[in-house]
Amino acid sequence: MVSLDGNITDFTIENNNIQDNTNIGIAAIGNYGTSRNLQLDQARNGIITKNVCYKNISGYATRGGIYVR
Repeated sequence: MVSLDGNITDFTIENNNIQDNTNIGIAAIGNYGTSRNLQLDQARNGIITKNVCYKNISGYATRGGIYVR
């Protein structure tokens, strides 16, 4: 699993094969209180490209591929 959460900016997630885990494959998320500055508490200005995600089963999400919030 690849997870970016909090004050994350200008990132690239590229050419990964993510499979057979018990969570979301790639998550670029925020607004969970990990950053003291609420306006920056999110992954932003990034690129997610050329990735393959399969057999990622999340117990709390309906899908387990790539999740951006």
